[in-house]
Amino acid sequence: MDAFIAQNLNFSNVLAVFGVVLAFYFYFKCLVNQHSRGNAADISMAGMTDNQRAELVPIAAAPAHPAR
Repeated sequence: MDAFIAQNLNFSNVLAVFGVVLAFYFYFKCLVNQHSRGNAADISMAGMTDNQRAELVPIAAAPAHPAR
């Protein structure tokens, strides 16, 4: 019985360490993504050609939505 308890405690410790490592991995992954991410204009313009960018209408010049 003692061997069974020791084996399960060892497995529990491995799972706990794996969970902590996984949590740190995702935490740092989110930090890196947040740091390397540009502003919204950079993201929305990614992958566009120069002609597509030239056709964009500035937000201030866009027509207002009609009242309902």
